Amino acid sequence: MGVQMDPRGTSPCVVLTDEHGVATLDKMRGRSASAFYDYGPFTLVARHGAASAAAHMAVAPPLVLKPTIASGDNQSVARSGDGLPGGEAVFAPIRILLKDSEGTLAPGVPVVFEAIGAKGMKVRISPEGETATVTSDAQGVATLDLMGGNSMVCSGGDGEFKVVVTADNTKPIVSHHNVEA
Repeated sequence: MGVQMDPRGTSPCVVLTDEHGVATLDKMRGRSASAFYDYGPFTLVARHGAASAAAHMAVAPPLVLKPTIASGDNQSVARSGDGLPGGEAVFAPIRILLKDSEGTLAPGVPVVFEAIGAKGMKVRISPEGETATVTSDAQGVATLDLMGGNSMVCSGGDGEFKVVVTADNTKPIVSHHNVEA
């Protein structure tokens, strides 16, 4: 880990006391230090003559989003109705739960859903088509329900398809579905 207390990188870093005898380490744009390259604990020591004081500090690892499918995975639905030749398969909502690496709910995160259907199958997850972005709510849940309260409407084919879910540049997760013959 590298720790810098002065923009010029000088060591030791010298700080003068004010009229009250207080020395304030704030040379890094108003902050005490800049730590880089690693995570973990480090100690800053202030010395004057034989006296010293230590400040024990730590750089925490960044929080990582961990999306999981809360509900709506592995649905299998038959096509029905006569609105389109062969009917349509209408799927229940898909809910994605977002927590960070410490288990804290993650509200306000954009989640991208992308449907990938078999050849000849048309999968709509929004009125615009095969992709949609939904923002997670106060409970950290992003719900795909843009098709009249449903997640997807499929026509033109039978078989398996998937929905690739990506939350704010995380590794994608996949929800699997089937349109029954």
